[in-house]
Amino acid sequence: MNDRYYYSTTGSDVLGPLPLSEIGSAIKNNTMTSDTMVCKEGEEKWTRYIAVVNRMNSRKNHLPARHLVKKKHDSLSGSKHFTVYHHPVYGYKAVKTGFSWPAFLFAPVWVLVKRLWLVACGLFFAAFILTTMADAGLYFLSRVLVVPIGLLVGIYGNEMAESKLLARGFKKVDHVYASTPDAALAKVARQNLNPSFNPS
Repeated sequence: MNDRYYYSTTGSDVLGPLPLSEIGSAIKNNTMTSDTMVCKEGEEKWTRYIAVVNRMNSRKNHLPARHLVKKKHDSLSGSKHFTVYHHPVYGYKAVKTGFSWPAFLFAPVWVLVKRLWLVACGLFFAAFILTTMADAGLYFLSRVLVVPIGLLVGIYGNEMAESKLLARGFKKVDHVYASTPDAALAKVARQNLNPSFNPS
């Protein structure tokens, strides 16, 4: 993409022009915000950066064939599937589809990090019951029951995390294959600077 844009962060000073990708990099580095006003070189209309990106994303009603092939290749190469969500204030979040090992192994900490407060209360109540059972002489049974509780959190944890994001106002913007959540977000960030990209 060869288009260049003037930009203004103060409403008075005009800087640039720069490629939109460089402005996007500055936003990701927190030196500018997505509300930065931009104007395409040769035009007079000023628009918020995020509105320009969203307009580019909506230009096509389907993904290019090469993008579909890339997704198929990623799905066959062992990469994990992530659903990416966006919030106008809190930015982007990536949630892996399927079983969560961190949720299984570190359930109490994991649910607190994900702000699943009701689940956290349930886990602490379960921990209280198991501790009571152990004190009553049912130590082995209390240890055994820890496993299915962790499995339940591991199986349904990511679904609950997605529901929590939706409740907080996040919107689903894409599905990608990547090795880590950060890699998934980086892939979406690169695609958002491509005018042929359309979230699915």
